[in-house]
Amino acid sequence: MDLENRVIYCNTRRFAGDDAVKTKLTLDMGGVTKDDLVEYAIDSLVIKWQTSIRKKKDASVPSEATYKVPKPGTRAAAEMSDEEMLMALAKKFGSVEKVEEELRRRMGRAPLEV
Repeated sequence: MDLENRVIYCNTRRFAGDDAVKTKLTLDMGGVTKDDLVEYAIDSLVIKWQTSIRKKKDASVPSEATYKVPKPGTRAAAEMSDEEMLMALAKKFGSVEKVEEELRRRMGRAPLEV
């Protein structure tokens, strides 16, 4: 099955600070199959996931993860593990006790008696 060529427009800077050049780029699909395009997409998604990990401050690379693939042209919603969320809250509020206090305040509940 022959795939149709695709024409897209992209803006490219050779170096940071250069003016972007708008290019009309024709993607010649003559030598690839749909399965080949899926492989390209998977490669691209892996790179996007790796970039998302690298951008997180104080995050370690997990040994297992799930990446919710966004629709083309949209950005993935930021997802945090429970541990990342609790660490971020502890940093924001200063202590686990203050996180608990804030959560209870927002939920309208009194602190637990221990």
